Amino acid sequence: TYLKPSENHNHQSWHCPEMYPLFPYELNGIGQGDLDLMKRTSMATGSHRFRTIAWEQGNIHAAKLGDFDLAKKLNTAKMDNGPYRFPAFWPHDIDWAPDHNWGGSGMIGLQEMLMQTIGDRILLLPAWPKQWDVDFKLHAPQQTVVQAKVRDGKVIDLKVTPEERMADIVIHSN
Repeated sequence: TYLKPSENHNHQSWHCPEMYPLFPYELNGIGQGDLDLMKRTSMATGSHRFRTIAWEQGNIHAAKLGDFDLAKKLNTAKMDNGPYRFPAFWPHDIDWAPDHNWGGSGMIGLQEMLMQTIGDRILLLPAWPKQWDVDFKLHAPQQTVVQAKVRDGKVIDLKVTPEERMADIVIHSN
């Protein structure tokens, strides 16, 4: 079983509203709701789950599903340079050139690979490939700032402000 976008729907849209319980509404996903249902639903979207143009969200869905390999592939493609003279001037597949929607959804995808929140819990590295080293500083709910250095898939330096929120950190590894 999987979610359909509506009861009577001939799926012609690349928006994939059947994935909205995963993102942006966060009703299902890693550590919450029915992750397997969302995985099956993602598979049912067919080739739409692999597209990276403009503000398509397959890269975000892959991260929210904890699919390390697909998140890596799609976010790498999403954040690649476009065909224009300047870096990050993405093509106008949907709206305009440069299409900054590519970068916007790309940044969300990268952030979801690094950190996801569920209630008070802060999940680190839920879809981050261990081959990618990273230093990051991200803001979480409750006026929380998370700074970390990751090397070879391991968190080697972690600072959480305020300090009492350290108890809410859950580190995933692939």
